[in-house]
Amino acid sequence: MARNYEIGSGSRCAFGNQSTWGTPASPSSLLPMRSESIVVSSTKSAEETLVASKTQNEASLESIRVNGGISMWLRPSIVDPLFTMALGKKSNGKYILAEPDDDVKFCTIAMERGSQLAKYSNVACSSLTISADAQKTVGIELQLLGWKEENLTSFPSLTAVTEKSFKCTNASCTIDGGSELPIETMSISINNNLIEGPVTYLTGMFIGESAYGQRAVTASFTLPFGAEYKNIASNLTTDSDIELHLEFDNGQGYGIEIDIPHLSINSANGNVGGSGLIDGSISGTALSVGTDEPIEITYTTPTTV
Repeated sequence: MARNYEIGSGSRCAFGNQSTWGTPASPSSLLPMRSESIVVSSTKSAEETLVASKTQNEASLESIRVNGGISMWLRPSIVDPLFTMALGKKSNGKYILAEPDDDVKFCTIAMERGSQLAKYSNVACSSLTISADAQKTVGIELQLLGWKEENLTSFPSLTAVTEKSFKCTNASCTIDGGSELPIETMSISINNNLIEGPVTYLTGMFIGESAYGQRAVTASFTLPFGAEYKNIASNLTTDSDIELHLEFDNGQGYGIEIDIPHLSINSANGNVGGSGLIDGSISGTALSVGTDEPIEITYTTPTTV
């Protein structure tokens, strides 16, 4: 007798970048998914009348939305399609934020939850967070704004990748080109602040094509409460900013470098939480200054290093 429930083990997620809104792509990259939270929600309204009733007497479907997130590890095979979609532009081999009036990059996602299959097209990246903590595998939290959920007849036939995930056992972080810092935890977030497309007669119950709002790039990290912390924290009460450079690899010749040329420190604290080590916590926001990009991500492979 077959069981009548599903388990998460063996579930798969794949995606492919679309050329334009409204043109679904064939998912071609298998994501190293840890968990997902993509959900369909709806708005139903009641037509209020003076007719007496014990409860609401009608629920009329008016709109449908798709959003949620995917948690995954960062592996070489997904770097290019993932960062191209999330940041919106690739220039001179570097991933940078798209221009404010550029079209949003969309993708199509195939999801296999046990034996249940679903497809989501016209999906945009609301935000992407990179977690790069000492002695840990590099993680990605991807928040998405979708269009609709559709049936999927079969999951794409994709080969599992053999490259190892990126990790922070040999990572490096510097400020203003100085000495390497004893970073404990690091989180870099890119928020596209998506603007939902206009709702018209043509969109039916769904949203229209989204647009970029003013992006926000932030970095938060911890390090021991000492001289390095105090030097960085001194920028909290000045107009000056710092230049942050982070790099890590996967031990197989693949590397990632992240540069934030102008990080304005907006939080710095180091409090005593007990008898153990005191950690210093720093966070800041990336600025657009002159022709410098707020953030640049460089990906190197064994053939480019």
